[in-house]
Amino acid sequence: MSDRRNRGEREVREECLEALYRLELGSQPSTVRALRDNSDLSGVAIGAVLLDLLAGGFVTMEGEAVHLARGGRSIGRKIYQRHELAEGVFRLLGMRTARAHEEACRIEHEMTIDTESGLRDERLSLLDLFSQGAIPLTQAEEDREYRVCLISGGGGARRRLEDMGIAPGTPVRLRARRAGGPVEIEVQGSRLALGRGVAARVVVMPSAASVEPSGEPVD
Repeated sequence: MSDRRNRGEREVREECLEALYRLELGSQPSTVRALRDNSDLSGVAIGAVLLDLLAGGFVTMEGEAVHLARGGRSIGRKIYQRHELAEGVFRLLGMRTARAHEEACRIEHEMTIDTESGLRDERLSLLDLFSQGAIPLTQAEEDREYRVCLISGGGGARRRLEDMGIAPGTPVRLRARRAGGPVEIEVQGSRLALGRGVAARVVVMPSAASVEPSGEPVD
């Protein structure tokens, strides 16, 4: 969960609409109290936000009940889908659930607009790859050719993989995987064993897909 003091009005409104959409999906009562109890909205002046959403025609209210209007539901659904995509990617890359949720909250409002920092740009690049069908090497099908799109993590890990011949643009095949153990891959005619944690940071795309490889790191 990020600091709401650093968020703009648009982000707060979008987050409120996302919270209402989640309540609607779960068939839970959409009330002012439910929004105030939402940990992702801590520090937000719910009453003021709802007045803005009412004025914009994004919600309607009956007493304590808050209902999404068509436009509000559309925005809430988009923010929810972006969050789920981001959180799923971060968890695939080995983040714990709480951290993955926090990181997804940081970028869910920025996935279709210019970002201010290089780190966020890199994260969005990674999310874009996953939205096009990229997967961690650990999820690859055996004996199918893939091409490395990106290697996430620190520079040391990337250099070690590059020394093994694994770099963006390199063809790679998963030859064997053991439950909870290392994965065996074939790279440039050589067979290598990678620990699952390392393999999970190698992002690949089926070779038939036309996605440009990226050499940018992702922390």
